[in-house]
Amino acid sequence: MVWFGQVVIGPPGSGKSTYCAAMQSKLVSKNRKCIVINLDPQVTLHELPYQPDINITNLINAEHVSNTLNLGPNASLLYCMEYLLENLDWLLEQISLHKDSYLLYDLPGQVELFIHHNALKDIISKLQSSNQRLVQMNLIDSTLCCDPFKYVASLLSSLSSQIFIQLPHINILSKLSLLREVEAEMAYRLEYYTEVQDLQSLIISLRYNFKLPNLQKFERFTSTLCEIIEDFNLVSFHTMDVQDDESIEFILSSADRAIGFIPFNHYDFRFNY
Repeated sequence: MVWFGQVVIGPPGSGKSTYCAAMQSKLVSKNRKCIVINLDPQVTLHELPYQPDINITNLINAEHVSNTLNLGPNASLLYCMEYLLENLDWLLEQISLHKDSYLLYDLPGQVELFIHHNALKDIISKLQSSNQRLVQMNLIDSTLCCDPFKYVASLLSSLSSQIFIQLPHINILSKLSLLREVEAEMAYRLEYYTEVQDLQSLIISLRYNFKLPNLQKFERFTSTLCEIIEDFNLVSFHTMDVQDDESIEFILSSADRAIGFIPFNHYDFRFNY
């Protein structure tokens, strides 16, 4: 059978687990079977806003790895992901128990997993080979738009993960309710940041709003990064507020289109004779 689902990524604190909980609730409200799969071996159950149907910590736990092998947090995480790759049959067997379910993968936020370490990339590749049609949902904290340096960095990380993971890709500015509290600090309207156009305007914002040593060199460096992002022309953003049902509905519809999923509820179908 063919599975459909979302791979939810993003930096720590971008709202991935909250997103999964909100998306799970939306799917349930539409009578669509779904499961949430926690692939973060560092998180504990009480830290999650949902009850995972499949939890990597039942296979391997980062804290146990750290204590046993005397590894730091990042090394422990990478070890766990490599262990999952070697034991992927465990995950596939767990998923097979939830037939006809839409999959929500909640992933760790460490950036090395999405830009240069191959374990996660290979895991996703094998999931695709197991008849899973997946879309990558990349969450970025929308309040980063208030800082042009952080915004450009988020664009670079989004572009890097899109190129490296090679899945259909949707970028989302999350935590929109928090952005409304600080939107006066943004140099431009929100649409400017979602469309990712004319990034050179950020240089003007830097010039007038930030006092830095060697500002001219920093401007040239930032300008070059902006040119790279614009040359690829791959990054744009949707916005999402987990408290806004319409925005969740829009994101779900966008994800479904990206993977060719056509929702069908047989209870809505009627034969007319």
